[in-house]
Amino acid sequence: MIAQSILPLHWIIISDGSTDLTGNIIKYYSSRHNFIEFIRIEKDLQSHDFALKVYALNQGYEKLRNYDFDFIDHLDANITFNEINYYETMLNKFSQNPKFGICGGFIYE
Repeated sequence: MIAQSILPLHWIIISDGSTDLTGNIIKYYSSRHNFIEFIRIEKDLQSHDFALKVYALNQGYEKLRNYDFDFIDHLDANITFNEINYYETMLNKFSQNPKFGICGGFIYE
């Protein structure tokens, strides 16, 4: 994200209790980039359903509620960008057609 040609005004990263090094990595980058905010949600060991993702999205939205924004993006874990202008391209698509409500990239496996 930090290599993109257009950076977000605010980027909230929510970890749902992962046990890998995700939290340490996010803390490292958030200490160097003011637009990154880290939230950790401790996972209820009984809950492994989609509700945890919805809860995380709601937490992120609450943090953004007082910002003046036109776009919100949702990235899931393990996303990489092959191009530094990914977001610039997406934002240009919205400016070319104001009827767009949602857009996304391609999935390569």
